[in-house]
Formats: sequence, C-alpha cells, structure tokens
Amino acid sequence: MVDIVRLRQQTQTLHILYVEDEEMIRDETADLLSELFATVECASDGAEGIEKYEAFYRDQGRYFDIVMTDINMPEMNGIEMIKQIRERVSDQIFFVISAHNESHYLSQLIDLGVQQFLRKPLEIEQLFDTISTTAASIIHEKLAKRYYEEIEKENTILEERVRERTLELERRLYIDHMTKLHNRYALVEDLELGRLEALMLIDVDRFQFINDLYGTQIGNEVIKRLALWLKNLVRPYGYRIYRASGDEFAIGIKKSRVQEHSFFEIFESKVTDVKFYFPQIEDEIDIDLSAGVASKGENLLSNADIALKQAKKSHKRVLFYSETTDAVSQMQDLLYYKRLIKEAISEHRIVPVYQPIVDESGDILKYETLMRLRMEKEGKEILLTPYHFLKVAEQTKLYPRLSREILSQALDTLERESVTLSVNLTYQDILDAELDHILYRRIRERDLGERLIFEIVENEQIDDYALVRDFLKKYRSLGVRVAIDDFGSGYSNFEHIMQIAPDYIKIDGSLVKKIDTESQARQMVEAIVHFCKKLGICVIAEFVHNEAVFGILKEMGVEEYQGYYFYAPELSLQRESMAQL
Repeated sequence: MVDIVRLRQQTQTLHILYVEDEEMIRDETADLLSELFATVECASDGAEGIEKYEAFYRDQGRYFDIVMTDINMPEMNGIEMIKQIRERVSDQIFFVISAHNESHYLSQLIDLGVQQFLRKPLEIEQLFDTISTTAASIIHEKLAKRYYEEIEKENTILEERVRERTLELERRLYIDHMTKLHNRYALVEDLELGRLEALMLIDVDRFQFINDLYGTQIGNEVIKRLALWLKNLVRPYGYRIYRASGDEFAIGIKKSRVQEHSFFEIFESKVTDVKFYFPQIEDEIDIDLSAGVASKGENLLSNADIALKQAKKSHKRVLFYSETTDAVSQMQDLLYYKRLIKEAISEHRIVPVYQPIVDESGDILKYETLMRLRMEKEGKEILLTPYHFLKVAEQTKLYPRLSREILSQALDTLERESVTLSVNLTYQDILDAELDHILYRRIRERDLGERLIFEIVENEQIDDYALVRDFLKKYRSLGVRVAIDDFGSGYSNFEHIMQIAPDYIKIDGSLVKKIDTESQARQMVEAIVHFCKKLGICVIAEFVHNEAVFGILKEMGVEEYQGYYFYAPELSLQRESMAQL
C-alpha cells in the first residue's frame, strides 16, 4: 500500500505531461495526478503533446519530469510522439499505458527506451507504485546533479583562487617593486629557457654620483623615469625589458637581426639626449648611458656584460660583443673574479641558499643546498650564483676551498634544524682526501647521515667509478642517501648508474623545462621516469617553472619537484606549504 503523504512529498516539485485521447479518462486521471504533481499538462494526442512539451520548455526553461501517454490516438499516436521527444531529450522518462491487444507494440517501445508500462484501464495502486519508484529515482538524480554542480562550483572558485595566488607569487618573484619591470629572476629564467636570441645590457654611468649629489630619493626617481623612457622606446618592437640590478637594465630581443640593428641605431641616436627635470631641485639631470649587446652564442648575459664593460672603457654608447672583445677582457675578468672569490672566502661571504624540494601537493620534503657569493654592488647587497665565478674558481685552484666552506655550512644547518638537506658533490670533491676526512668524521660524530643526501654531479670527468662506489658505500653506512644530479644531460652511463644504485635521480633541467614545448624532451623524460620506476628509484624533476610543466610531470608519475614554480632559493629555510596546489 502506497503512503499517499510520502508520495506527495516525493512528487510535489515534479511536472508531468499526460496524453490521452478519451476525454473522460483524461479528466479523471488528470484530477488524480493534480493531487500529486506541481504541474499537470494534458493533451489529446501526440501532436498536441509535442506542442505542450515544447511550450513548457519555452516557459519554464526545463522539460517535463515524466510524460505519461496512451498508445493509440488520432493525429499522432504515442509511439511517434515518443520518437520525436526522444530526438530532443535522450533521457526523458515515459509511462506508456497499453491495453492487452497492444502487446505487439512492446518491443518497439522497449527499443525506444521506455521502461515503465501501465495496464489499461489504469489501476490506482499500480499507478501510485510506478510514480513513487520513478519519483524517488528522479529526486536522487537531481540531488546528485546538484551535489556535483556544487562541487564544480567550489572547484571553479578554488581554481580561480589558485590562479590569483599564482599570479601574485609570480608578480612578487619576477617583478621589480620600484619600476614594475621584470626583474633579474625573470631575466635569468628567460635566458635559461632559451626565450631570448639577443640581449642588451644598459648601465647608468656615474649613477652613484647622482645619489651622492641629489640624494637617494632623486636617485630612485631617476631609475623610475628611466624605466618608463626605456619602456616607451621598446614598445614598437615588442621587446621585453628588465631591471637587472640597481642601475642596470636589460632588453631581451626575439626579433630578426635586421630589426635588432634598426633598434640599436635608434637607441644610440636617442641615448645622447636623455634628461629629466625635477621641480624639487629646480634642475635638469642629464643621464649618460652605456650599453653592451650580445646576439650569438649561449652566454648572452655574460657576453653582453663583457661588451658593456668594454663600452664603458672605450667611451662608446653601444658596443657589440665579439670574440675580440672577449679576448681583451677575459684576463681582466679572471683576475677580478679570482680576487673576488679570495676576499669572499676570507670574509665568510660564501653562503648557502636553500631551495625546497616538494611533493605533488607542494609540501616541502627537503632542501637542496646551493652556493652563493654575497657581495655589495653600488650600495646594494646581491648574491652571485656560481654561474659567474665557479669556472674561475676551478681555473685558479680555489674550488676546493669554496666546496669545503659550503659543505661545512650545510652541516651547520643540519645540526641546528630538523630538516633533510641535499648537497652537491663533484668528482673533484670525491678525490679530495682532506674533505673526505672532515665530512666523514663530522657526519658520524653528529649523527647527521639520515638527513643528508649527496647529489653526485655525473659527467665526463669521472674516470674511476669504482672509487666513486667505494666512497658512497662508506657514507651510506652512516645513513647518507645518494642522488644522481643532471641525469639525461648527455654523460649518463646507465651501467655505472646501476652500480652506484642511487636512491634518487634528478632529471636534468634542460630537459624538464622544455617538455611542454618539445616532444623529444618529453619522450626522453618519460623514458627516464619509466626506467627509474622499474628500478624503484625516486625521480626528482628540477627547473619546474610553470603549471604546464608541473602537470605533465605529474601525469608521468614523477614523485618530487624543484623549481621556481614552487620556490626560489633563499638564504633561510622556507617552511610555508604550497597549499594552492
């Protein structure tokens, strides 16, 4: 026996179309249905039924929940009406009322997806049972749909928040606060990713004199106005402009060589007449600029810097880098950086920075220790990356002192902080018996091995893998884990890798940063990930610089990630979890 009260609760928000050609039956049944449903529309045949079906949609923006119809009717029978409605709405629910002599229609109706059949004449109990079962199903479906719509709405809100947060982080990381130009981080990343074909470095001559004479407030205003002047100058060319350091700007170029020279000619013609008026001092300040340009080779930044230095020495406005220019200044640079490194070591200005390594949720798992040289330039403290001085350190036999200093400070951090650190070891470090003795004793005595990872820089210099294996075996006895750094960079020997049996493999950043744009790089990374998973080796991807690269790596099954998309290297250990991921 159907509970009428409960049945009304189920059907009070539902709408039904009832099609029946016999007027008396139609009226009686419609009165019964109106006690249950929110809307009851009646039609005398299939053609009128379709008209009312479409009219209801036009008025309400939705279709009937149920269509109940007789089979044999004039004008258009119930089967033809069902066919036409089914073409519009594939999941429409139908109740078909059939007499005993209409059983030959059943297979045709079943093919049309009709599942509910009522006998004629209608039995109230059967009708109520069918309505109750169907209404429950409709309500559950609507609740599920509403639930998923709410989830989708929440996901959309979360995605928007993540997007906004990501844009804010990128703005903070890549935009210079004073000038609103892209900063040095952005410049270095664009260079590393091969986005630039030429680079122009621009420096304000005697800027310190402006600061000393007029004060830092006027000096800052000069920088802001110069940034705006440069933006207006490059706007027709679509070049990207950066504030590379205090009074140094960079213009990144991705145009043809002809357009480059056209721009440089314009720059050189306009640079002689840069002046800004300041009412607060009632004076006009002339700005003298020098520029160096590099448009070939891989080291655009260092080459442009060489050209800039030569431009200043030769009192030229713009100077293009050439091998001759390089030869003239190479020895001077060598002597400069040698002195800089020696002073930094003696003054304890070789410092570690830490870049977090995270899981796919953005939670920090550990940190890589990276070397920086702290120095002051034009009154501002900067951190030089090894890109600027490491080659000179190797050429001048200063590398072992740098390595010992940075490893010692990393171990100091391990003693102070309950974190896991990875440190880079080269083949030269492994051959350094004094470093080996200091490292082993300290790691053993302070019980630091369980929170320490050696990242072995695997390259063509390694000529004795047996020695490397014995070295790592000794430290593994203290709990130290092993990672192979820059895997896939061109020197990796799979046989030797197997013998080393690393705990981690770090995929070379030159591959990772291109997987969203180059299929070959993506295929190589996929092969490395597959290879590592077969051997149970954890994969770490470096140089994860955007969401697209991160998403591809996640699909591949990479376990751990490192790069500017998550965190830049910092002097202090960053603790914040990347909750936006």
